[in-house]
Parts: sequence; structure tokens; C-alpha cells
Amino acid sequence: MSTTSFFKVCWLALAASALAACNSDDESTGQISVAVTDSPVDYADVVVVQFTGVELKPKDGPAFSRDFETPKTIDLLAYQGEERAMLLDAEHLLITEEQNLVLD
Repeated sequence: MSTTSFFKVCWLALAASALAACNSDDESTGQISVAVTDSPVDYADVVVVQFTGVELKPKDGPAFSRDFETPKTIDLLAYQGEERAMLLDAEHLLITEEQNLVLD
């Protein structure tokens, strides 16, 4: 899988996760779940990524940051199609405009 395809797939999964953050009765808070997946490939033997944390950077205000106790090493070949590996699951955060998602 090309690097470009990998990042497109991850970006789509992350963008969909970020949109789920606007799911709260209180307009100032929400939840976010972040997962990664890969599109099916036949020509790769190993596609392993490692994450040390997730950070959302709002336009104004402090960043929402979650560092993992130990790095999360994920073989993306095990998470293709409908399968996904969760990085964050229903984490609470303040909702602000223009948030950027950074994977460490």
C-alpha cells in the first residue's frame, strides 16, 4: 500500500471519528472515539504503525491530549475493511471550532 493511500484511509477514519464528537446534549462538551483501519491489500506482508498519543488542537484554548501509558503498536493488516483498532473510545472533551487531530 502506498503511503498516500494509507494516509487517505487513516484520515477518513479519523475525520469520521472527529465528527462523532459533536454528540452531546450540552453544546460545550462531547465525546470522541478515534480508530484506525486500512483498506484491503494483497501485496503487503506487514503494515505496522505505532502511536504514543492523540491530541486535538482547537483554534482557541488548551489542547485535548491523551498520551498512552505504553505505545500502541498496531498491525493494520489485521484491521481491514470494517475492522478497526481503537485509539480513543468515548473520551470526553470540550467542543471548539476548527480542531486539528494529531496522532503521535
